[in-house]
Amino acid sequence: MDSGDKKEFAHVAEILTEIRENTASPWWRMVLNGMLYGAGAVTGTVLAIFLLGYVLSLFGVIPGFEDMAARLQNIVNSKM
Repeated sequence: MDSGDKKEFAHVAEILTEIRENTASPWWRMVLNGMLYGAGAVTGTVLAIFLLGYVLSLFGVIPGFEDMAARLQNIVNSKM
């Protein structure tokens, strides 16, 4: 290995170090991304289940869904 190769390797090492420093996420960003991903997954699942239950209740597949919704609405109204 001659000095030209060593200089080239040093230059490549510098560039790789700069790339890593500019693209490395801090730990708190990874934690926040994980929490937001989890919250989005839970919210999406709840909405999908709710919409599926609503559509099935319209077709009469789930007969007690309207009664349950009315009871929940009465509970909410009585608490206010």
